[in-house]
This record gives sequence, structure tokens and C-alpha cells, in this order.
Amino acid sequence: MEKSCNAQASHYNPSMKKPLKRFLFIFCVILLLGGGTFIWFNRQAMLTDAAGAGNLTAVGFLYLLGADLNGAPTDESGEGGEYALCAAVANGHEDVVRFFIQHHADLDIDSGDEGNPLALALTNYSMAELLLSNGANPRHACYGRPIDRNNWNPPLDDRMFNLLKKYDAPTPSQSKPQSR
Repeated sequence: MEKSCNAQASHYNPSMKKPLKRFLFIFCVILLLGGGTFIWFNRQAMLTDAAGAGNLTAVGFLYLLGADLNGAPTDESGEGGEYALCAAVANGHEDVVRFFIQHHADLDIDSGDEGNPLALALTNYSMAELLLSNGANPRHACYGRPIDRNNWNPPLDDRMFNLLKKYDAPTPSQSKPQSR
């Protein structure tokens, strides 16, 4: 006598095991960092930390949870902090910067004393090129002032200076008043 199997097909997909584990890990980390209260954690500060560390998975997860890519985090004193995009640029995390670009973050956001993304990228040619080729305003590299390669610390190299000129950044020769 033959036994029949009437069990229904399982919907378990082994390929989902790794993403599920990653999701659960990030979820637990967020709960721990948020003081155990899921509703009250500071998404903006966590987004800045994740972007600065180059953790693309956490950046994406926080974005899905509603973190504002253009939002400024606040510290315990209520003062504004560094923007997440600026943190990613300053630490050279191009994959995270690409995520911000793909999700239409403001590439010209000004972080006050920290600078703006392009100003922070002037020591990293590929980062500056990525920002400029995706619409960052070259005039923001020096806050609207002419870009003088010798006034930077360290001075801008020829390659970076030419990249900025290619995207029409103002240079000292363009800003000098013409004699009559």
C-alpha cells in the first residue's frame, strides 16, 4: 500500500535566509542604540553615523524607516549636527554617496562649519567628480568665492583645479575686475 503525502508545499526560500538575518541584526542594533524604544530613536543621528561609517545597509534601512536624507541631526543639547551626506563624503564612502544621489538628496546642502559636500570632497578627485557629474553646484566649493588653488590646505592639485574649471567653478582670473 502506497503512502500519499498531502502536505502543502512550503513557501520557505533558502535564499532569503541571509537578508532576513541581516534585517534582524540591524533591527536589534537599532533597538539597542535607540535605548530600547523603537519609536523614539534619533533616526537622523543614526543615519549620519551609518553614512560616516560607510554602512550602506544601515543607511538604506534607516531611509526605509523614514530618516530624511536632507535632515540635520541634533545632539543632546539640541544643536545641529553634521549632515549624513557630508559624513559619507568626508569619509570617502562613494557607495553611500551614490545612494544619496539615487534618492535625490540635496548635493549642495550646507552644514555650516562642517562645509558642504563638494568642499569636503576637494581632496578626493573621484568623490568630487561624482558630485559634480550628478549636479553639485561648483560655485559652492568655495562658498561662491573664486577657487584659488593655493588658498587650500593642502593646495589643490592641477587635476582637481581643472575638474572644477570644467564644471565652471569661478577662478581668480574670472573674478578680477577688468581695467578700462
